[in-house]
Amino acid sequence: MRRLPLLVSFFGLALFGFGCKEPSYQANTVTNWRGAIQDPGAARKPSSPIPPKVTQKRVDTVQPLPAEVPVLRQALTNLGNANSFKATLTLPPADGQTTPVQGSLLFDRARGFRGSITLNAQAKSDILSINGQVYFRANTSTWQAITYTEEGDRLQAFFQVAFPNKSKPNQLLVSDSTRILEVADDSRGCKRYVYTEILPTGDTAKTTLCIKNGFPAYIINEYAEGATEVSYSEINEPVNIGGLDS
Repeated sequence: MRRLPLLVSFFGLALFGFGCKEPSYQANTVTNWRGAIQDPGAARKPSSPIPPKVTQKRVDTVQPLPAEVPVLRQALTNLGNANSFKATLTLPPADGQTTPVQGSLLFDRARGFRGSITLNAQAKSDILSINGQVYFRANTSTWQAITYTEEGDRLQAFFQVAFPNKSKPNQLLVSDSTRILEVADDSRGCKRYVYTEILPTGDTAKTTLCIKNGFPAYIINEYAEGATEVSYSEINEPVNIGGLDS
């Protein structure tokens, strides 16, 4: 669930010029070529046989896919197909802050979602994405339309961590590089899976996914920048995201 910033590396290209020269023939070169023409009756120097070139075949060792991977993928797929759910989010502190960022989300596939972000006790924001339009309000201010704005995109991106199939586009929900570290019963009443996988950047990410009734109960992603945790409830149950009057 990749919400972390995309790091772009720039590579310098060095251009090299190659000159071409006409070959210069020396007198001894001609002599050598003439000396290579032998009299058919002259004795030939026995030539040493050239040993065959030994090539070593590369054998790639393919690790079998852990049996738990299909279970993990199915749970995340089920969540991606859910019609509704509630979620709470905990993300690393924002710049200049010491407390984790808290968020909540009400998702209704038919209408949109309502979310809240709390940076600290004095800073709370709400976002409403409904019928293709995006609205924002800070603390108790009135709703402002921010559809198709950079601010709207940024706020919506905050909540993408709650949608694994959207935060990891063009990737498997659980990659083939996955290695299972732990499978255990969790005190929250779900089956806990702890695993690592290799990110496209080459870094290793650690994930804890707890599954209940075929859906994630909570997901924890650990990165160098910190951990994100999303807990889910009331999946596929009626959810009221309200409107601009609430």
